[in-house]
Amino acid sequence: MINPTQKPWRPLAAPALNWQEDVPAAATAGDIYFSTENGLAESDYIFLQGNQLRDRWSTVGVEQPFVIAEVGFGTGLNASLTLAEWLRDRPEGGSLHYIAIEHAPLSPADAERALSRWPELEPILSLLLARWPDPLPGCHRRRFPDWGVTLDLWWGGAAEVLGDLASHAKPWVDAWYLDGFAPSREQGPWQQDVYDAMAALSQPGATFATFTAAGAVRRGLSAAGFTVHKRRGYGTKRDALFGHVHQAVTLPNSLTPWDMNPQPVRARHALVIGAGLAGAHAAHALAIRGVDVTVLEAGSAATGGSGNPQGVTYTRLSHQHNPLTDFSVAAFGFAADCYQSMAVAGQLTEGEDFGAGGYIQLHDDDETLEHLRQTLPLAPGFARVMRAEDIAELTGITPRCGGIHYQRGGWLNPAAVCRALLSHPRITVKEQCGALSIERSADGHWQSRDCEGEVLASAPIAVLATAHGVTHQTDTEWLPLNLIRGQTTHIPTNDALAKLHVSLCDKGYLPPARGGVHCAGSSFGPGDTDTDER
Repeated sequence: MINPTQKPWRPLAAPALNWQEDVPAAATAGDIYFSTENGLAESDYIFLQGNQLRDRWSTVGVEQPFVIAEVGFGTGLNASLTLAEWLRDRPEGGSLHYIAIEHAPLSPADAERALSRWPELEPILSLLLARWPDPLPGCHRRRFPDWGVTLDLWWGGAAEVLGDLASHAKPWVDAWYLDGFAPSREQGPWQQDVYDAMAALSQPGATFATFTAAGAVRRGLSAAGFTVHKRRGYGTKRDALFGHVHQAVTLPNSLTPWDMNPQPVRARHALVIGAGLAGAHAAHALAIRGVDVTVLEAGSAATGGSGNPQGVTYTRLSHQHNPLTDFSVAAFGFAADCYQSMAVAGQLTEGEDFGAGGYIQLHDDDETLEHLRQTLPLAPGFARVMRAEDIAELTGITPRCGGIHYQRGGWLNPAAVCRALLSHPRITVKEQCGALSIERSADGHWQSRDCEGEVLASAPIAVLATAHGVTHQTDTEWLPLNLIRGQTTHIPTNDALAKLHVSLCDKGYLPPARGGVHCAGSSFGPGDTDTDER
């Protein structure tokens, strides 16, 4: 979700909680997050049974995921239970896409306290808490490929998030969880804009379930195009609502033609040209979605710009929301989670393939630093503002100014990352292919030829991941790419650098030593295409 309004950038504040025997209640709304009687049974009755999920999952095929959208993520109880039941009943090859929206995300410590009473939710609960996103507005994607699960956690208001999603004019949700506090205690999700967006996002026959039977909610859902029924509520509650969409409301499409993606081709095979970081990530993303991928590389994998011994994950903050900041922060969070998950899975070795601890970005804009000094305490695990003397104490290097310590991510060995990504069993890599061209074949597929004209691979879809080499192709030579030459310097570590355990960035970057050597970078030469060492 990109926020175009130039509002001051700030993390979301955690809700103030009161606790009733380890059941959290929101101090502002004066309402509990789940039943004090048995929150797990309530979640099952209201949402899983209310949407007939166990029966419907048995018919999920491999072509398209089953999509659940929850308005009111809260403690994560509904999501944790749903994932547990999905793993128990998952059809072969089936996938689940779970979308959850929360305007006031709990801290992971509060979520753990609320849910630790249910050991039957393990190992889902521990993995979810370990990958709990920072409270930053926008979408935080967590992938669990071994489970066939994609989890999108949207931190923001329901009307804003669903309006953004509905503007793409693509119905894709199969089941809705309409949760939250009692409509009499908060407006939040109980708005006509929310119901209309739900209907616009719903697949034909999509269902919904909610714990409330309030008349305003029933009328609002009916007006949006849902058929609404009552059934007995959970515990002491008299009634609850459930139903299905029968006539969706079409919302105005706010996207311009050049923003809109064509309907994606559902191919079972893909061709990727280039085996650097971009190509490896693209190939892996396709492979975990069940697509067989052929990767062609002119030389050796992970060379060129992806051949440096060390690179640093990077983002940029501003004192205001803008498209670049919002996209950069979202991408940084996704990348940090991706690489940390690879490390936990044993695909990357700390000290050799990556180094955790984040990085420090020097920053001499006093206005931005002061704004962030006041707001970043809302996201203590994400970043903090540091004075120059504190940076010197941490790194052993005296900086020219203060800066921001981003505590996610760190440094990576790009070649190790590429090898891990390309090792997926659905990926076939062909190296030393020489100069490659790509063209449409008579059957509409994309095929790649070598310099002698031999067809090396063909597929319905193709990805070009060859940096500036993409302009060497006939169909893409018009792309207005800006070529920039960069060169790294390899510095043997010494006593002065021995204390450096976190990457330090200014106009270049200096990571901790890998194998006794720091790979410092990099030069910046726009328009320079000479790759000879200088």
